[in-house]
Amino acid sequence: MTNFLGGRRLQGLSSERTNYTPVTFNNATIVNGMSATGNVISGAGVSGSWQSYIRSNEFISPSTGGGEVILTGYSYTANNENLAFGLEKTPHLQYPNDVYQTSDYGWHFTASAAGNDIYEKTSSYGITPASTSTSQVWKITMDGAGLVKYYVDNELVRTSTVTASGNYYIIAGFSSNAPNDTATITMTPKLLNDSNLQTQSRFEETDTQTIYYLTDILDVSGYVVQTNGDDDSGFDWSRNAAGWRQRFQAGHALIGKKLKAITMYLQYNTSNSSPAQNLICKHFGSTPATIRATATETPSTSTLTTSYQTYTFNFPNPQVVQADDHIMVTIQNSGGGSGGLGCDITSSALSANMNFSTWASSAGSFTEQTNRELRFSLDTATIGWWAQQ
Repeated sequence: MTNFLGGRRLQGLSSERTNYTPVTFNNATIVNGMSATGNVISGAGVSGSWQSYIRSNEFISPSTGGGEVILTGYSYTANNENLAFGLEKTPHLQYPNDVYQTSDYGWHFTASAAGNDIYEKTSSYGITPASTSTSQVWKITMDGAGLVKYYVDNELVRTSTVTASGNYYIIAGFSSNAPNDTATITMTPKLLNDSNLQTQSRFEETDTQTIYYLTDILDVSGYVVQTNGDDDSGFDWSRNAAGWRQRFQAGHALIGKKLKAITMYLQYNTSNSSPAQNLICKHFGSTPATIRATATETPSTSTLTTSYQTYTFNFPNPQVVQADDHIMVTIQNSGGGSGGLGCDITSSALSANMNFSTWASSAGSFTEQTNRELRFSLDTATIGWWAQQ
């Protein structure tokens, strides 16, 4: 299906992946002398202590795939000339006397090097580096699932525990009159979320006859959770149908990304006298009733040995990982023999926001084991850049 755009243009072209566009500011939002020339904010003319404010025309939102906002070149000439910068949704300027607390996700820079902080409304979090220099790059990112992260010079310093929803504008404010203080703010083009598009949709610019299609970008290759297991889990061949899996909960870094492949560590234990049958890997929702995707590979249990081997399962139509999704490997029929099928797990050094779980057709539901974790690695993708055909 081809959709005709007329003279309109798509946002989030593949050629724009590394480009940041200038933020434009709405002069009608200025409070107490804040100003901006293009995307360069200035403290000249600011009055009051932490009572200046300006807001962008643009916004980013999880519903359009999120985006990134960057502040660079922050310069100051006195220790009391501090800066607040961040993302804010309505109500705007909720804390007019303390503008650094009005951001839902924001930076609070202290030129005196007394300590830089992250502020999420009135909650603050100290970060390193504590000092500020004009060469540093301060970044806030938001993905399509509402996960927000903070970076200094591309080093992750915090992942927010508050999930974003709605439209977030870029805001800034200086603490006092700062005639020589400036900073530059840029942002990525908004990513496009393809959840409401038909799989085979194409878009054509009517006037240029240029055709675009939606792509996935490989985001993480070989994301490894555990390098070594310290235990195993399995089920005997007499099960009618059974499997084990990993559950991903809200707050996990994989939420909002597409699962392209998973590698697990499998073996048989005691005996492999079961008639050969296929191993099937599926991406489930929170219950066995919801199947999001099925992997291409269906290796035979006859290939298992008493030592762990890696088995990789690729999803030809990768789907977005949502909170409480499960990735599961199963046998679909009774093996009718002795011994059983096992997977490598760990019971120590567990990661946050995920856990191991098991399933048997006789039980009907997943059994969560929050004190265990599957040994696995993943390939994931980010949704939604437009590539030219």
